Amino acid sequence: MRKLYKETIKKGEDTPWGIAQTVEDIAPGIQFITTASHGGFKLSAIRRGQMPEVWRNKQTFAGDNWYEEDCDAALVVASFPQFFKPETVENCKSYLRKTSTLV
Repeated sequence: MRKLYKETIKKGEDTPWGIAQTVEDIAPGIQFITTASHGGFKLSAIRRGQMPEVWRNKQTFAGDNWYEEDCDAALVVASFPQFFKPETVENCKSYLRKTSTLV
């Protein structure tokens, strides 16, 4: 059975990776969450709708609007470069090119 999550997460709440230990609000609708063992981005439905279609419709490792730090996070950074450092954006785009995800 699929678990339902809130649109935004607070410290101490459940995520696909466990209980949120830190929650950083990057921009409205974009959060970066860490847990004891893992983490990644949580997007609001509105933010996900603003992503390029090819990425918006991609099935993420953690599901729904969750973007795993090890495999899907680059999609968030490349979709919203205005909220990240230029070198972070370029590293993510390079990763996406190498993995044939950047189209």
